[in-house]
Amino acid sequence: MLTGSLPVFAQPESENRNTKFETTAALVPASCRLTETDVSGSSGPMDNPKDIYHKEAPSIPSRRKWRQDSDASRSQQTTPGTVPATQPIGTQSLGVPISPVQIARQQLQMQPQRFRRRRRHHRTSEHGSRRANRLIWMLVGLVIIAYVAILSLSILKARGKQTPAQKAIAAATTLAQHSVTTNATQQSPAENGLPIAERVQKWTKGAHLLDESESLLNSGRYPQAREKLVQAGALIPQSVEQMSGMARVYLSEKNYPEAEKMLVRVVEAAPGQASARAMLARALLENGKFADALAVAEWICSTDPYSEDGHDVAATAALSPQINDMAKAIEHLKKLANLRTDDYVVKNSLGKAYLRTGDLVNARKVFDDILRADGANSAAYYNLAVCLTKQDKPNEAIATLSRAAIKLGESFVAAWLNSSDFDAIRSNADFLALQKRLASVPSPATSAIRPPPEKTAP
Repeated sequence: MLTGSLPVFAQPESENRNTKFETTAALVPASCRLTETDVSGSSGPMDNPKDIYHKEAPSIPSRRKWRQDSDASRSQQTTPGTVPATQPIGTQSLGVPISPVQIARQQLQMQPQRFRRRRRHHRTSEHGSRRANRLIWMLVGLVIIAYVAILSLSILKARGKQTPAQKAIAAATTLAQHSVTTNATQQSPAENGLPIAERVQKWTKGAHLLDESESLLNSGRYPQAREKLVQAGALIPQSVEQMSGMARVYLSEKNYPEAEKMLVRVVEAAPGQASARAMLARALLENGKFADALAVAEWICSTDPYSEDGHDVAATAALSPQINDMAKAIEHLKKLANLRTDDYVVKNSLGKAYLRTGDLVNARKVFDDILRADGANSAAYYNLAVCLTKQDKPNEAIATLSRAAIKLGESFVAAWLNSSDFDAIRSNADFLALQKRLASVPSPATSAIRPPPEKTAP
């Protein structure tokens, strides 16, 4: 009777396998033989050695089951030298120790191919992401370089477009700074001989006087402020604050030549002081130096595009008969109108500038906007009637004059009809009827032919 049996082979196909089994049984070592318990599941003797072939062969698992078993075997800790509990079919051992090389080979075979594909895909995606990041940073660097280049070109172009007056002012400012520095270093011997302690006392007293003069200037007490400023000038002769205060006093006294001289010294000492530049532009404008005033005003607007004083002086100087630059005047008036939305004087000036250039469409639009916001604006009524007359719309011009007579007074509007601005419609029957109707009303002695000329507020 056999004490062991062969490993499980494939099912025999012929009857002569009994002879092969009996012949081969003697060649199998005892340690590799199966016991009766292993084969039959019981401890009793085997009735027939052929029963080993009738043992139910393991069924081939599905692909899904095979993957689950493989994943479970990989998660378990495998001890080197032994075979994992769950192994694919064809690699199961009979308990015989195997080498670590065979274990590694079996584990490699157990690993599904999808995990290897996943690793390859992961490596490929990481490589692609690194390349994408490098490309993104390269693009960002190129954008920054292009932005810096465009900014540099714009600055160079802006410097190249400076007017000759602005270039002259810049050169004079540089020379003035050099001269002020030289004068500051060349002090008198008496000043050089004073101790620092005495100088500190003088500086402290002068600063106190400047503070008092500032409060007096803000309250409108210019004579008292002048006294304080003269005292401070004796203590601090090169003080920019003292010279600025004296310039304000001269402007209040309408002494524009002296104000101009003082403000030139202030701007030379402190070119970045915006208030000093604005006062200098105003002094030059009031002194009749329109070209210089325009140059200083444009200098102010180039450094501060939202400066109301700069646009105001520039527009007034450009509208002057000496310059008569309507394009530049309109440019500054439009910006000033956007800054002063409720200033109808500025808007009327803008409309009249359009009239002088022949842009009647924009002129009418400006006057209509003024009348929608302020229905009693006499200058807007007069200018709108003139604009409609130039557009060859006599009926609308006469209707505008009629509305103005109702709104402002018939005697007031009757004086307008004698102006040469309405010569184009003077022979119109409706105009003659309106003139006759308004002439019957007695006009006061203070009536004027045209509304008083308007100036932009300083």
